[in-house]
Amino acid sequence: MSDKKMPASDKTAMGVAKQRLIETCMPEAERVVTDPYAEYFVPGASVIKCMGGPCNVWLGDKILPGVHQLLIARTRHFDEEVMAAVMAGATQFVMLGAGYDARGWRLPLPKTVKVFEVDQPDVQALKKARLAGVPGLALDAVSFVPVDFAVDSLETELKRCPGFDPAAKSVFLLEGVTQYISKTATSSTLNSLGKLCGRGSRIVVSYVDQNTYDAPAKVCGSGYPAPEKKVGLLVSLAARVSEPWISGWLQADFAAFLKSTSTFPKVLSDVSIDVLGERYF
Repeated sequence: MSDKKMPASDKTAMGVAKQRLIETCMPEAERVVTDPYAEYFVPGASVIKCMGGPCNVWLGDKILPGVHQLLIARTRHFDEEVMAAVMAGATQFVMLGAGYDARGWRLPLPKTVKVFEVDQPDVQALKKARLAGVPGLALDAVSFVPVDFAVDSLETELKRCPGFDPAAKSVFLLEGVTQYISKTATSSTLNSLGKLCGRGSRIVVSYVDQNTYDAPAKVCGSGYPAPEKKVGLLVSLAARVSEPWISGWLQADFAAFLKSTSTFPKVLSDVSIDVLGERYF
């Protein structure tokens, strides 16, 4: 597929899927996440598989040290948080800005849990086309909800989706999204979700530390090589594919932000990526 036909919003999703593929190629005893579907979204997947996980991680660390571990630790943690919400009684799982996430198929969700993916129509069309030929995959296990976030109402489109229950106890996932949209848009999204779920619902959300922009050394930790240069490269790469990072929060500010929305005012946990890195790696 040529870049001219590839929507910009596909490139970030593809990059994250690539890291899940690399992790899936790690030796089983060292593997943090397994995603058997990631390869269907990554050009050159056969080369990555041939090289193996350790070699690919080593090469990636030469350019952006730790990014693979960051993304995989976040993925594993969010897997666990989604499953915890389901074990606590959530009967609906809604992924916002799902990209090439395959949790609807790879997580051991009970058959009673309904799964919905919300994303741009062009990304969803590509996703369904790439998964259509996967042996044994039940594509209809996930309900796709196409939403053009620039013009469509999230509330309207979800309520219109067959099988969605706005009164059900739900878990919403907003992974790797808030840095790309304004804080006003994030607030609007959270308030909309409050009208789309029942009592006891949860949201699992990631955000970028404001120090990423203001003081990169604080988020990279001691000993990280040239933090300003490396973090600057990461941010610039997002901008190059027309998906610039525009929002960030300090931890205390994000807790206050959530409380101000009144939709999900209680923070059950807020774990930094360095803690997750130590936990899983």
